[in-house]
Amino acid sequence: MAASLGGTSAGSYRHAPAVAPRKILSRAAGVFYLLGGIACQLPPGDIRLSAGRNLTIHAIGYFELVIGLALLLTGHRWPRWTYHPLVAGGSILIAATIMLARGSATAEDPLITFALPMIAGTAFFSWRGAVVHGLIVDIAAFVAMTYIDLYASRIIIVLGGLACIGASVGWLARVGDRIEEDPLTGLGNRRALARRLEFAVESAARGNDGLAVVMLDLDHFKAANDRGGHAAGDELLVSCTRRWREVVPHERLLFRYGGDEFVLLLPGCSLGEATELADELRAGLPQEATASIGVAMWERGDSSSLLMGRADVALYDAKANGRNQTVAYGDPSQAAREIEMALKAGEFVLHYQPIVALEDGTVRGAEALVRWQHPKRGLLGPSEFISHAERTGSIHALGAWTLDRAVAAAAAAGTTMVASVNVSITELRNPAFSKLVSATIERHHLTPRRLIVEVTEGVYDEHDQQVITSLTEIRALGVRVALDDFGSGWSSLRWLTSFPIDVIKIDGSFVHGIDSGATSFEVLNAIIRLGKALGLSIVGEQVETERQAAVLCELGCDRAQGYYFGRPAPDLPASGLPRPA
Repeated sequence: MAASLGGTSAGSYRHAPAVAPRKILSRAAGVFYLLGGIACQLPPGDIRLSAGRNLTIHAIGYFELVIGLALLLTGHRWPRWTYHPLVAGGSILIAATIMLARGSATAEDPLITFALPMIAGTAFFSWRGAVVHGLIVDIAAFVAMTYIDLYASRIIIVLGGLACIGASVGWLARVGDRIEEDPLTGLGNRRALARRLEFAVESAARGNDGLAVVMLDLDHFKAANDRGGHAAGDELLVSCTRRWREVVPHERLLFRYGGDEFVLLLPGCSLGEATELADELRAGLPQEATASIGVAMWERGDSSSLLMGRADVALYDAKANGRNQTVAYGDPSQAAREIEMALKAGEFVLHYQPIVALEDGTVRGAEALVRWQHPKRGLLGPSEFISHAERTGSIHALGAWTLDRAVAAAAAAGTTMVASVNVSITELRNPAFSKLVSATIERHHLTPRRLIVEVTEGVYDEHDQQVITSLTEIRALGVRVALDDFGSGWSSLRWLTSFPIDVIKIDGSFVHGIDSGATSFEVLNAIIRLGKALGLSIVGEQVETERQAAVLCELGCDRAQGYYFGRPAPDLPASGLPRPA
């Protein structure tokens, strides 16, 4: 499989060698046809040929001249498959010229021109094509030489010479493939990618099969190089390549684009299949490595550069708005487009779950929870669409809408209502996110203190400086940051002291354990005391019983939310009033 991914053995069996891009192919074939055409116009050297035969030979020559000129002028735009009949036709035309000159003293002279289609056939096409064209040349030459009654010894010499020319040219052409191989990974390099991509685009344009491009970039590769030196970086690249070769299907093409960037060509592959494979590539990375991936699909009329540009845009989004993720330019299930259309159609709604003060049971805020009122599937919860939105980049539009609606509702609800909005790590990785928050609260004239941005512990797991920068900038505006589901992951004291946090929300599993006895009061008490010592506000989540609320209140928890206080509802609860029944 390794060779088929860009090496020179199995790959050259199925693909044309590196010396045969369409421009070279058209020029060489054009010159060959011109030489054949000129040879047909030369005087025969004797007068044994009839006028009719001479006229036919000259006609063949004129035809070859026209084809040669057309190839030189426009051949670079001809589909590659047209060169197969052109090269095979050259052998037939040479044989016809020799057979027409039978009886002439110069009938044998055109035999040397059989070397032209032999060179073209073995240098321009895959080994399979080279063998077929070599056989065509030998058969045409044999028929022509037999027809003019050439001695058997001469026939053997000519055919042997043509075979030697074909084998030598074919071998030399494929030795040139080594210039397309990355010496470190053994994959095809940028030059190989350009040639193979051009061929893949041509193939996609001829048929109805799809073509997807996957661009991969290792995250923080420079930092890995700085820590362990170039040897460590090289080992990481080789290790990634080795693992990816186990994932990439047979006959797919993987290339090292440069540095820590790789490109995978997937002819005949849909965007959905390409995106799934991209996720497999990320999952197959060595434990210490992550990758950002952009996926794009060829569309009719696209050039190879336009397709690569589209994939590069997707990769940029993956890196700028969230590393260690796959971003598709488009979406395999059309989810991205469907989400954006649903936003325009007003199908998304916010439901608000009250957050109450445990000391008196009054409503002090509400968490905004997005729902999709799908016209066919009914009301969908976030688990049905948020992952698609994050994966395709539509989370930015959806997140901006959610933030705008929640802030507008809080601004209209009164002077004390606080809105809590969940924000994904993808949004926080956008350098412009804090500006979006600032513009939103200014547009609706909301006091920044009345907005809380909720993030999960996974945000701090990423150790992404842009995430920390975004949260720091948000807090500088006066907006508070809440750490959701505290205790569900690998929480640590360092996070609470080093990262920008104002509120911790105790994970519901601790709260549920109050009734069952699975939760130690000492653990809850320690969490609440720790938060208080750090000056943080404490919120208990998923409170469903009176006992759970009472215990949290007794331990000093500030606020709580859950079905006991109210289920999410379309209307924002009024602040300062007793909790809903």
